[in-house]
Amino acid sequence: MNFTKTFLLFFVFFLNLNALLPSDAPSLGNPPDTHTIVTVSTIEELNSAIYDAVDHTTIWVKSGSYDLTTLAQKQLSTPNNYKLTDLVIRGETGNPEDVIIEGVSATDDSATFGIQIWDTENVVIADMTFRRVFYHCVSIHPENGATQVKLYHLIFEDAGEQLVKVNKGTDNALEGLIIQYCTFKYTDGVPNKSNGECYSNGISAHYVTGMILENCLFRNNYCQDSGQLCGGNILVWSKSKDTQIIGNTFYNYAQGIVLGLNEDEDDHTGGIVKNNIFYRAKTTNYQQDVSIYVISKNAKVYHNTIITEDSYYAPLEVRYEFATGVVFKNNLLDSGFINYRNNAPDANQNSGNIFDVETDQFYDYDSQNFKAKNENATFVDKVDTIQECNVDFSLITRPQGEKSDIGAFEYKLDDSNDSDNDSDDDDIVSSAQNIGAHLFGKILILFSFLLILFKF
Repeated sequence: MNFTKTFLLFFVFFLNLNALLPSDAPSLGNPPDTHTIVTVSTIEELNSAIYDAVDHTTIWVKSGSYDLTTLAQKQLSTPNNYKLTDLVIRGETGNPEDVIIEGVSATDDSATFGIQIWDTENVVIADMTFRRVFYHCVSIHPENGATQVKLYHLIFEDAGEQLVKVNKGTDNALEGLIIQYCTFKYTDGVPNKSNGECYSNGISAHYVTGMILENCLFRNNYCQDSGQLCGGNILVWSKSKDTQIIGNTFYNYAQGIVLGLNEDEDDHTGGIVKNNIFYRAKTTNYQQDVSIYVISKNAKVYHNTIITEDSYYAPLEVRYEFATGVVFKNNLLDSGFINYRNNAPDANQNSGNIFDVETDQFYDYDSQNFKAKNENATFVDKVDTIQECNVDFSLITRPQGEKSDIGAFEYKLDDSNDSDNDSDDDDIVSSAQNIGAHLFGKILILFSFLLILFKF
């Protein structure tokens, strides 16, 4: 086998094992040889390339700003009059900040959507920014045949409603939705619409099956109007099931994760929420509510770190009598408790949760580094390992000691907890730092191994 190609394959795989933050997303690599390649550099070219695409097409988008307001339809859109299969739309450089697809503001309807996905199967959108649109940055339509959608290494910013929306189908659940390494953010909270309503989520997904959402960053999803409560950063509902929410970071939010919303036992079923980090300071500038809200039968909430500075009395909440089998294990909180409301049953399987961790147990609380200060921290080596959580937020294997640690991070004696991660997310997720240093060392080892293996 060609040495260069083999090394690159190992290198990409190795990056996948270490990438955690949006800024660390591994490249998707070169387009398949079977794809038609179309390169665009203007909004008109991009619009035509998407709407006139044929099966097995990759659209490379050159660096620049793409003004949605110049389009007659005020948005980008995949075809809705024929089935399209295997479409990839990517920013050419791999840096989402290099390709900006934008309108004017969240309250200006001269640009309505970033892109709408209609009757398209196996679509990937990657390495771009969508911002300042009246409705949604991305709107997905399973009711019109959209399926197998991957949103990868994107920035969604300042939409008037949900940043990403999965619309409710009649008979068609959306399957194969994967959202990875994306940033969902508002510059300064969600503004009111012209009717005075603050109406938003980071993502609202109706009727999805097996959605995977991991390694994403959610920031400033709250109402500018302090008299209104913003919806959850992640809302999954309307007959959805088996959602996986893994290794995400939430910073300054009104509500965090919401699995099911309505008093309906089919609103959400199953699902797992694990290795996520939540942080917000107590404030009166916006309404603050629950961090994880569950009305999903047999949902699992494991190994999350939730620091809310006593901003809401019950960061964890279960509602309604049909929400049976909900289990909370090994979650690390600084305040509050699990609130069972509206006759919700306690599954009596909860264990290993801490609700009063002291801030001096963390390596650097002021920088939101929520790793343990040392091996003597009150949450280190405390619980049995859960097979479904045998790695932590940083993909460190659990356990490192005799038992696993409580919360999203596993303490490791050789952790360089004081190193910074050179990314734009430093001020938000410094607790996920030091990937680069570990990665560099491992790459050297890997490279040496391959040199020996191939006698190069």
